Amino acid sequence: MFYVKRLWDDLKSHKHDWLIVAVIVGVGAVFRIYHLDTFGIWRDEAQTIFLARHSFPSGILHALTYADVSPPLYYFLLHFWDKAFNSDWGLRFFSVLFGLVTVPLL
Repeated sequence: MFYVKRLWDDLKSHKHDWLIVAVIVGVGAVFRIYHLDTFGIWRDEAQTIFLARHSFPSGILHALTYADVSPPLYYFLLHFWDKAFNSDWGLRFFSVLFGLVTVPLL
């Protein structure tokens, strides 16, 4: 319990740092999201979408053994994201979301 209180106190003492990180993420979000679906799907995006739209999980794993050597987690997550947000903008936003979350973690 002491550790959690100490961590909370440390976070509160660095409010200025968190504000700077929030501004950086906000500006980055604007630049990444602005005109996100202006251009059509590029070749590498089309291949990613093609792999993610295979049946889950065996179809994706089978396709990855022939088409790519990447770990399958991204394609598994994109498979379900595609079902919820089936548009160029939605598919690209999935990667944007991970990119924006990475900034404060770093």
